[in-house]
Amino acid sequence: MLGRVFVTWQTSLDDGCDHAITDEKFALGSQRRRGEFEAVCGSVFCLASSHSPPGRRCACCVAFLRARIGRTA
Repeated sequence: MLGRVFVTWQTSLDDGCDHAITDEKFALGSQRRRGEFEAVCGSVFCLASSHSPPGRRCACCVAFLRARIGRTA
């Protein structure tokens, strides 16, 4: 059985999509202080302002998370 995955959805400054970032990758990105974060889909991006409206969810992140939990919903 796979362990749980905890993510937050963050909007990319680069493509305007919301990408899922694991808690671990978010912490790593914060520690590096470069402003870059890696999403579960592998995309590395800079975060848009927290005042920006949400974008559309990244289809690859959604597919990864659905496969991870074994559901299609």
